[in-house]
Amino acid sequence: MADLFRQFDFRLLDDPEFREDSVREALIVPLLSALGYTQSAPYRIIRSRRLEHPYVYIGTVKRPVSIVPDYLLEQDGQNAWILDAKAPGENIDSGKNVEQAYTYAIHKDIRVPFYGLCNGRKLVVFHISHRRDRRSAPGNRSDLAYDCRPAGMPVGMASRYPSGFQSRHGTGAGQGWSGDRQ
Repeated sequence: MADLFRQFDFRLLDDPEFREDSVREALIVPLLSALGYTQSAPYRIIRSRRLEHPYVYIGTVKRPVSIVPDYLLEQDGQNAWILDAKAPGENIDSGKNVEQAYTYAIHKDIRVPFYGLCNGRKLVVFHISHRRDRRSAPGNRSDLAYDCRPAGMPVGMASRYPSGFQSRHGTGAGQGWSGDRQ
Protein backbone atom coordinates (compact mmCIF):
# COMPACT_ATOMS: atom_id res chain seq x y z
CA MET A 1 0.00 0.00 0.00
CA ALA A 2 2.90 2.36 0.71
CA ASP A 3 3.86 2.30 -2.97
CA LEU A 4 0.34 3.06 -4.16
CA PHE A 5 0.98 6.79 -4.61
CA ARG A 6 4.71 6.69 -5.32
CA GLN A 7 4.19 7.74 -8.97
CA PHE A 8 1.72 10.51 -8.17
CA ASP A 9 3.12 14.05 -8.40
CA PHE A 10 1.93 15.57 -5.13
CA ARG A 11 2.76 19.06 -6.39
CA LEU A 12 -0.51 18.76 -8.34
CA LEU A 13 -2.36 19.22 -5.05
CA ASP A 14 -1.24 22.86 -5.10
CA ASP A 15 -2.58 23.43 -8.63
CA PRO A 16 -5.91 25.31 -8.48
CA GLU A 17 -7.18 23.15 -11.37
CA PHE A 18 -6.77 19.99 -9.24
CA ARG A 19 -10.12 19.88 -7.50
CA GLU A 20 -12.42 17.41 -5.79
CA ASP A 21 -13.11 15.46 -8.98
CA SER A 22 -9.37 15.09 -9.54
CA VAL A 23 -8.95 13.73 -6.00
CA ARG A 24 -11.66 11.17 -6.78
CA GLU A 25 -10.12 10.03 -10.06
CA ALA A 26 -6.40 10.24 -9.34
CA LEU A 27 -6.29 9.13 -5.70
CA ILE A 28 -9.51 7.64 -4.34
CA VAL A 29 -10.25 5.28 -7.25
CA PRO A 30 -6.78 3.65 -7.07
CA LEU A 31 -7.00 3.48 -3.27
CA LEU A 32 -10.37 1.73 -3.30
CA SER A 33 -9.13 -0.63 -5.99
CA ALA A 34 -6.07 -1.49 -3.89
CA LEU A 35 -8.41 -2.21 -0.96
CA GLY A 36 -10.33 -4.67 -3.18
CA TYR A 37 -13.41 -2.57 -3.91
CA THR A 38 -15.05 -2.97 -7.34
CA GLN A 39 -18.44 -2.38 -8.94
CA SER A 40 -19.70 -5.75 -7.69
CA ALA A 41 -19.82 -7.80 -4.51
CA PRO A 42 -18.35 -8.71 -2.14
CA TYR A 43 -16.62 -5.30 -1.81
CA ARG A 44 -18.86 -3.02 -3.83
CA ILE A 45 -18.56 0.70 -4.59
CA ILE A 46 -21.80 2.66 -4.99
CA ARG A 47 -21.15 6.14 -6.33
CA SER A 48 -23.30 9.19 -5.66
CA ARG A 49 -26.36 7.50 -4.17
CA ARG A 50 -29.06 10.12 -3.72
CA LEU A 51 -30.47 10.12 -0.21
CA GLU A 52 -33.70 11.86 0.66
CA HIS A 53 -33.35 13.84 3.85
CA PRO A 54 -36.23 15.10 5.94
CA TYR A 55 -37.84 18.08 4.31
CA VAL A 56 -37.54 21.66 5.47
CA TYR A 57 -40.08 24.43 5.42
CA ILE A 58 -39.14 27.76 3.90
CA GLY A 59 -41.99 29.95 4.98
CA THR A 60 -45.05 27.83 4.31
CA VAL A 61 -43.48 25.89 1.44
CA LYS A 62 -42.31 22.35 2.14
CA ARG A 63 -39.00 21.65 0.31
CA PRO A 64 -37.40 18.23 -0.07
CA VAL A 65 -33.69 17.97 0.69
CA SER A 66 -31.36 15.48 -0.99
CA ILE A 67 -27.82 14.62 0.06
CA VAL A 68 -25.30 12.63 -1.98
CA PRO A 69 -22.22 10.90 -0.55
CA ASP A 70 -19.46 10.35 -3.11
CA TYR A 71 -18.96 6.69 -2.18
CA LEU A 72 -21.01 4.18 -0.25
CA LEU A 73 -18.90 1.09 0.31
CA GLU A 74 -20.53 -2.28 0.86
CA GLN A 75 -19.19 -5.56 2.18
CA ASP A 76 -21.14 -8.71 1.37
CA GLY A 77 -24.24 -6.70 0.46
CA GLN A 78 -24.22 -4.67 3.66
CA ASN A 79 -23.38 -0.98 3.94
CA ALA A 80 -19.93 -0.76 5.54
CA TRP A 81 -18.75 2.87 5.38
CA ILE A 82 -18.96 6.05 3.35
CA LEU A 83 -16.14 8.06 1.82
CA ASP A 84 -16.42 11.65 0.71
CA ALA A 85 -13.89 13.40 -1.51
CA LYS A 86 -12.82 16.98 -0.94
CA ALA A 87 -10.53 19.39 -2.76
CA PRO A 88 -6.90 19.47 -1.55
CA GLY A 89 -7.36 22.75 0.32
CA GLU A 90 -10.39 21.56 2.29
CA ASN A 91 -10.18 20.79 6.02
CA ILE A 92 -11.11 17.16 6.64
CA ASP A 93 -10.17 16.93 10.31
CA SER A 94 -13.05 18.95 11.75
CA GLY A 95 -15.81 21.35 10.86
CA LYS A 96 -18.46 21.38 8.15
CA ASN A 97 -16.92 18.69 5.94
CA VAL A 98 -16.76 16.20 8.79
CA GLU A 99 -20.31 17.13 9.79
CA GLN A 100 -21.46 16.54 6.21
CA ALA A 101 -19.89 13.07 6.08
CA TYR A 102 -21.35 12.26 9.50
CA THR A 103 -24.87 13.06 8.22
CA TYR A 104 -24.35 10.56 5.40
CA ALA A 105 -23.17 7.86 7.82
CA ILE A 106 -26.17 8.20 10.15
CA HIS A 107 -28.77 8.61 7.40
CA LYS A 108 -31.68 6.20 7.85
CA ASP A 109 -30.90 4.48 4.52
CA ILE A 110 -27.15 4.13 5.20
CA ARG A 111 -26.44 3.66 8.95
CA VAL A 112 -22.76 2.77 8.90
CA PRO A 113 -20.29 2.92 11.80
CA PHE A 114 -17.48 4.55 9.82
CA TYR A 115 -17.23 7.61 7.62
CA GLY A 116 -14.18 8.94 5.86
CA LEU A 117 -12.94 11.95 3.97
CA CYS A 118 -10.04 12.32 1.55
CA ASN A 119 -8.60 15.57 0.22
CA GLY A 120 -5.67 14.00 -1.62
CA ARG A 121 -3.23 14.98 1.09
CA LYS A 122 -4.65 12.46 3.52
CA LEU A 123 -7.52 10.14 4.24
CA VAL A 124 -9.23 10.31 7.63
CA VAL A 125 -11.76 7.84 8.97
CA PHE A 126 -14.07 8.50 11.90
CA HIS A 127 -16.37 6.26 13.94
CA ILE A 128 -19.85 7.64 14.56
CA SER A 129 -19.55 6.93 18.29
CA HIS A 130 -17.09 9.80 18.68
CA ARG A 131 -19.93 12.26 18.45
CA ARG A 132 -19.94 12.57 22.23
CA ASP A 133 -21.38 16.04 22.73
CA ARG A 134 -21.94 19.21 20.78
CA ARG A 135 -18.73 20.86 22.01
CA SER A 136 -16.41 18.13 20.80
CA ALA A 137 -18.15 16.64 17.81
CA PRO A 138 -18.24 15.73 15.09
CA GLY A 139 -14.65 15.57 14.08
CA ASN A 140 -13.08 15.88 17.49
CA ARG A 141 -10.47 13.40 16.29
CA SER A 142 -10.04 10.89 13.56
CA ASP A 143 -9.85 7.23 14.35
CA LEU A 144 -7.55 6.51 11.43
CA ALA A 145 -5.52 8.73 9.15
CA TYR A 146 -3.43 7.82 6.16
CA ASP A 147 -0.86 10.27 4.89
CA CYS A 148 -0.99 9.83 1.12
CA ARG A 149 2.48 11.16 0.35
CA PRO A 150 5.18 8.60 -0.37
CA ALA A 151 8.02 8.00 2.08
CA GLY A 152 11.02 10.11 1.26
CA MET A 153 9.03 13.09 -0.04
CA PRO A 154 11.14 16.26 0.14
CA VAL A 155 10.96 18.09 3.45
CA GLY A 156 9.56 21.23 1.83
CA MET A 157 6.47 19.28 0.82
CA ALA A 158 6.30 17.33 4.07
CA SER A 159 5.90 20.53 6.07
CA ARG A 160 2.36 20.95 4.69
CA TYR A 161 1.16 17.90 6.58
CA PRO A 162 0.14 17.78 10.22
CA SER A 163 2.59 16.38 12.71
CA GLY A 164 1.83 14.04 15.57
CA PHE A 165 0.91 10.90 13.66
CA GLN A 166 2.27 7.61 14.92
CA SER A 167 2.17 4.97 12.23
CA ARG A 168 1.39 1.37 13.02
CA HIS A 169 3.79 0.28 10.27
CA GLY A 170 6.66 2.69 10.81
CA THR A 171 7.26 6.37 11.26
CA GLY A 172 7.68 7.49 7.65
CA ALA A 173 4.97 9.15 5.65
CA GLY A 174 2.90 6.96 3.40
CA GLN A 175 3.75 3.82 5.33
CA GLY A 176 0.39 2.99 6.79
CA TRP A 177 -2.50 3.86 8.99
CA SER A 178 -2.13 5.75 12.20
CA GLY A 179 -4.69 6.23 14.86
CA ASP A 180 -5.90 8.12 17.87
CA ARG A 181 -4.51 11.48 16.96
CA GLN A 182 -5.57 13.82 19.74
